Amino acid sequence: MATMRTLSLPAITGQAWRQTFAFLFRPFRRGMWWNLLFIAWLSGNLGGGCNLNMNLPNWGPQQTQTESVTTQTGPFSLTFRDIQKGISQVRQGIGPYRAWVGAGVLFVILFSLLFSWLGARFNFVFVDVLTTGTVAVKEPFRRHRDVAHSYFWWNLGLSLVMLVIFWGGLGWWTVTLWGAYARVPDLPLLTFFKQQIPFIAWGIGYATFFSLVATVVWIWSVDFIVPIMYQNRSGVLAAWKAYLAILGRSPWEAFKYLLWKGLLNLVGGLAATLVAVVLFVGLFLGALVLVLLGVGLAKLFPPLTIGLIVIGVILLVVVLTVLVIALSLMMVPVPVWLRLFSLHYLQALGEGYQFFPAATPAPEPT
Repeated sequence: MATMRTLSLPAITGQAWRQTFAFLFRPFRRGMWWNLLFIAWLSGNLGGGCNLNMNLPNWGPQQTQTESVTTQTGPFSLTFRDIQKGISQVRQGIGPYRAWVGAGVLFVILFSLLFSWLGARFNFVFVDVLTTGTVAVKEPFRRHRDVAHSYFWWNLGLSLVMLVIFWGGLGWWTVTLWGAYARVPDLPLLTFFKQQIPFIAWGIGYATFFSLVATVVWIWSVDFIVPIMYQNRSGVLAAWKAYLAILGRSPWEAFKYLLWKGLLNLVGGLAATLVAVVLFVGLFLGALVLVLLGVGLAKLFPPLTIGLIVIGVILLVVVLTVLVIALSLMMVPVPVWLRLFSLHYLQALGEGYQFFPAATPAPEPT
């Protein structure tokens, strides 16, 4: 059986960055940046096996109430009775608004489903834009409907399964811990936590492990399953079968990819943060100058005070709007770079995936 070739991740990273620069700046067109911002945002790229039947050690929550806690203060001095009383008060406060809370929860669920569906469609639009060099939305949105729907239903089913597993495990952990605390209702919270450190550590470890697994699955789905479905015009299960075959040939290369991708995400996030800080400081200093100017004018001409306040509020709204828009546009190169990196990596595997010609042209005018 053929093995996966050893890849130079820094070389692929450089190749993706050079193509990102050419794509975005040769030539530079504002309309293209707005379209890419819209696509990256809706695709979710703008930013960028667990067995519950575990044989745990004998950590079962132990109930003792012998430690003196008279010196404890603050939230950790609360007892089970205090917490139970607080929960009862919250329930009573929410009671008259249960219908609104239920409607809000339903709205959040429907809104999440809508954006999940749009995210599935626009993930394929994003790949299409970067591989064809044509920044379009309507035509690829329609053309990739079938594969995007397959990807959406897979994501929905997988999310439900993972939620059941995750919250099932944490639910058992929470109920067990709560039951143990109920048996010592006068024991302060900090003392109880100290007694249950192994059991609490298990819960934290479970949540951490599950989060890592979910992150790996999400990276594989976005970076490999979507491009494989895009090129092969296949369903999501066929794409997973193809990728798992690649993964089985060299799991070490796949592990290195995850580490490198995490490093690239960190670098991209730090770069975006640095740009945001610089932009924020610049706008803040500009706003400070305007405030000082307004205060000076108000002292010289008191009748103008109300008008200056109104102008100040309008300018504040304008400045905040400009800040949000500028930050969003400045982040566009990051998701483009990371997506091109995954496409070049998949192409470099030598498994028959070809997303770019030998020389990738600049995007065509639309």
